[in-house]
Formats: sequence, structure tokens, C-alpha cells
Amino acid sequence: MAIDFKEYTKKDIEAIEKKMETPESVVLCPRCGKPLTYYSADNSCAVECPTTGCIHGSVRGI
Repeated sequence: MAIDFKEYTKKDIEAIEKKMETPESVVLCPRCGKPLTYYSADNSCAVECPTTGCIHGSVRGI
């Protein structure tokens, strides 16, 4: 089960935001140390850790 966004630490949120702002950079998950993955489709994007149930974030445009 994924962790509720309300339980993310400041470091978790900063890592997700950094990867969204610079998708080409290598950003490590502050929880498990694996590189975060960036996905983009049309006007939305997502960042997630490859570890099941770890951190993730997404933005959906209009």
C-alpha cells in the first residue's frame, strides 16, 4: 500500500519536485536510495520510486 502524501517528509517532497523540474537529472529516493523515474504524457507527468509502495507524485495539466 502506498504512503499517504500527507505523511511525506520535506525531503520526500523536495526530491519529487526536483525530479519534476529537471527530469534528466538523477535524483535518489530519500527513503530507499533508488533513482526516481520520470514519466510524461501529453500535459501530465509523474515521478515515482521503483520500490513498491514508496514515494510518488504526479501533476495533471488542463
